[in-house]
Amino acid sequence: MTPQQKALHFHKIITGINTFIDQGIIKIDGDTVYVYEEVIGDTDQKKQAFLKNLYSYFRLKLKKPECFSFYLMNIESDQFIGKFIEMKPLVF
Repeated sequence: MTPQQKALHFHKIITGINTFIDQGIIKIDGDTVYVYEEVIGDTDQKKQAFLKNLYSYFRLKLKKPECFSFYLMNIESDQFIGKFIEMKPLVF
């Protein structure tokens, strides 16, 4: 991936997550992300990609440190549905 392609990719991630935040689909509170479960995907691969994109958002937009960890909660039920710890995504 060229630097230009990488920049475009990260721009799409940030724009997409900002849109979700503006629409109330995602809420970020410290190191916890509240989200509708339907948004994160229906396969393990899609869920892990979603968490990796959130990690990129935290690093680039919110200037969090490398190896920053966060938790994923269902926005409707407050049920724990995933985490990103030690650079590893895990979604239940």
